[in-house]
Amino acid sequence: MRTIRHSRVFPVFPALLLLAAPAGAQRGAYVPAPGEAWEHRSPARVGIDSARLQEAVAFHRAHESRAPRDLVQAHYQTFGREPFGEPVGPFKPRGEPAGIVVRRGYLVAEWGDPRRVDMTFSVTKSFLSTVIGVAYDRRMIRSLDDPVAAYMAPVFRSTPRPRRAPRRSGWRAPRCWSPSTRRTTAASPGTTCCAR
Repeated sequence: MRTIRHSRVFPVFPALLLLAAPAGAQRGAYVPAPGEAWEHRSPARVGIDSARLQEAVAFHRAHESRAPRDLVQAHYQTFGREPFGEPVGPFKPRGEPAGIVVRRGYLVAEWGDPRRVDMTFSVTKSFLSTVIGVAYDRRMIRSLDDPVAAYMAPVFRSTPRPRRAPRRSGWRAPRCWSPSTRRTTAASPGTTCCAR
């Protein structure tokens, strides 16, 4: 079996980049309709080596995160140790490794439960910046300097309002540091934070 190097950030991507065999010119591009009715194709039919695809899937399954699937436990072993490290909102346990391979719009491979909703943490910034770029290119956003709140439903209107789109939302729950407990706590509405 061929050895694939382990990458710390996205272990399966370097392997997937090697899968595609040189392909001829594409005639009519297939674009799946919205929803779950994507057409399936065999790896060979879309120019992917089936054995190497299975090797990449096995590699992904074998190199799951070493962090506990219990994300509350994982949080307190990492970011929860930092000042202001309490979670804001609930956690749910992480699912098993899952993924899909799409080639030319066709679903070629699927493993785990890719329909399961899992927490995404920092990768959310990459998804959001991509969506903002596409929306801007399609002129769905007038200016990158517009406030985010101008494009949001009134469900989430915070004070202060979120900052501008390209950088960060600007919203942060008020927190207070307690020297006696050496922990942070959420500030009560209308209070100014306590001693530092």
